[in-house]
Amino acid sequence: MMWPQLWVFLLPTWCEGLFRKSELPSFPVTTLPTGTAHPERHGKWWVQVGDRIYHAPPEASGLSDDVAHYYYAFGSESALPAELRHSRVGGQGRLHVFHIPPNSRNSTAREQAVALQTGSRRSSLSYLHKLTHGMNVSKSFPVYHRSESYQNPLATTGHLAAERLAVDSLTSDRIYEFLLDITKLPDKDDPSRSTFHRKASATVVQFLQETFQDMGLVTCTHSFMWRGFRLSNVIGYVPGIGPDTVTLGAHYDSRPMFDVAPGANDNGSGLALLLAISEAFMKTGVMPRKTVYFVAFAGEEQGLLGSKAFAADLASQSGAMPKDCRAAGGHGPSFLHRKAHHEAIIMDEVGWRSQALSGPTVNMEAYDMASSILEHLAQSSAAHNGNSLLVTYSNHPFGSDHMSFLKNGMPAVLTINGDDEGYPYYHKSTDTINHVDKRLMYLIGRMNMGALLRVAGVRGVSAHS
Repeated sequence: MMWPQLWVFLLPTWCEGLFRKSELPSFPVTTLPTGTAHPERHGKWWVQVGDRIYHAPPEASGLSDDVAHYYYAFGSESALPAELRHSRVGGQGRLHVFHIPPNSRNSTAREQAVALQTGSRRSSLSYLHKLTHGMNVSKSFPVYHRSESYQNPLATTGHLAAERLAVDSLTSDRIYEFLLDITKLPDKDDPSRSTFHRKASATVVQFLQETFQDMGLVTCTHSFMWRGFRLSNVIGYVPGIGPDTVTLGAHYDSRPMFDVAPGANDNGSGLALLLAISEAFMKTGVMPRKTVYFVAFAGEEQGLLGSKAFAADLASQSGAMPKDCRAAGGHGPSFLHRKAHHEAIIMDEVGWRSQALSGPTVNMEAYDMASSILEHLAQSSAAHNGNSLLVTYSNHPFGSDHMSFLKNGMPAVLTINGDDEGYPYYHKSTDTINHVDKRLMYLIGRMNMGALLRVAGVRGVSAHS
C-alpha cells in the first residue's frame, strides 16, 4: 500500500521537473577572471548580465549553443505573457535574457515582445537586443557623463538671464500645491483620474483647461475615441516662429481603474511639474523660437493612447490638431520645403526617492537619436542643481509616453525617478502624497525647465512679463 501513496507524493515533483524550462548556465561575476577561462578554452561564448556570467549551454539542455539566438530586454517581469515568459532563460530583476531561435515555433514570443513596447511602465518591454560574445549588460543605469565641449545655445543668443529667471521662478511649494490639487480630483474623499471614471476624467480636463487659461496659455483639447470613451489631451500652446515644436508632457490618468486612485507619484508628480513649469514659463514672458506644447496626456495607463494620438498628428500634419494650437507653417519660402522637427521631454513618476539609492536620482531614458536633449538635460541639472541630483541614463526605453514620439522618429526623453521599479505603491490606492519627495520634484523641475528653454530656443522676453 506504500507505492500508491509514494506515487501521489512524487508525481507533482516529477511533473515539475519534466516541464520546467531550461535556463542558461551561469556563475557569479566574482569568480572572474578565471571564471570565463573554461568556456573560452572550449570555444564557447559568454556574456555578463548583471552580476552573473552566462555561457553557452550543454547540448542536453535543449537550448541553442548559438549566441545569436539569445536576446536581452528591460521591463517588468510581471508584464511577460506566457510565450515570452517561457522563452526567458536568465536575467535579474527587470533585465531579462530570452532564447528565441529563428523558427516558426518562436514567432509568438517575438510578436509578444514587439507588442509590449508600447504599454505602460510595468506592462511593457524595451526593444529586443541580440547578445554577443563578451558583452556586458548592466542591470543598473550608469551615471550620465556630460560633454566637456558643450555650449549652452542660449549663451550665443544672449538669453542666459531668461533661463535663470525661469528656473528660479519654480518653487517646491508651488509644485506641491499643484500636486495637492491634483490628488484631490474630482473629490478629496474619493480621488481618481481613472480613464474609466468618466466624471473624474471630465473634471480633470476642466481643471487643466482652466489652469492653463489662467496662466495666459492658448488652450486646446485634442480629443479622440477609444472603446466608446472620448478621451482628451489638454494642450497649452506657445507659438514659435517656424514649424518646429518641443513638447513637455505628462499623463494625467491614474490607477487603480475602479477604486480610489489618487495617483500621487504615478503620475500626479509629473503633472504637477508640467503645470508648475508652464506657469513659470509664462510668468517669465519667454518667447520661444520653436513652438512649445505643454501637454497633459490621456490614457497612458491603457497603452499610451493620448501621446500616440498626439505624436501621430504631429507626424502626419493631417490637420487633426486643433486649429488654435497648430504650429506656424513658417514666414517665408525656406520653410515650405523643410519637414518640421519635433522633440519631447516627458515626465512620469518624478516624486519618489528610493532609499535603495544614495541620494536624489533621476533617470533619463531614450534612444541615442535624442542625444542632444539628453545633453541639454544633464547640463541644465549641473548648472541649476550642482551635485544635488544624480543623473543616470538608459538607452533601452520602454513604458511611457516618450515611446510614442520615438516610434515616430522624434527625439524624446523620459525623466523618471531612480529605481522606479522599486516603488511599492505603484497602481495602488496607497499611492498617496505622503510618499512624494518635494525636493526631488523640485530638482527635476529645475533640470527640465532649463533644458526646455535650451531645446526650444529663446528669441526674446515679453516686456509685459
